[in-house]
Amino acid sequence: MSKENQKKQLEVGRKTISLISDPAEKFLLKVNSLIESHYSGQCVFPGNSVNTLLEMKLSCDTLNEYLSDLLSQMNEEDVNSVFLSPTEIQAIVTMAKAIEMASGSNFNNINMLEH
Repeated sequence: MSKENQKKQLEVGRKTISLISDPAEKFLLKVNSLIESHYSGQCVFPGNSVNTLLEMKLSCDTLNEYLSDLLSQMNEEDVNSVFLSPTEIQAIVTMAKAIEMASGSNFNNINMLEH
């Protein structure tokens, strides 16, 4: 990557990516568990709640896949950081914030922080 392109991009380290991806992966496990409970009949959620859970799953999957790809690239290149554009960083932050906000949600008296 040229020096000129690096100036337009920001360096993001492995630890920063892990600080975002680790909680997102744990939250995805919770969401998947609730979706599985709904479709197996253990805990039936109303339609809007199911839609919300599926949207959360999509956001978590997207974020986790993107961050996993970044970590894989770092491993392949044997580096501890990557350079991302401000747009990429904003997308990561937006998805992470949405997941953080959703983690405070309740579904049929099931608190996502405690589940």
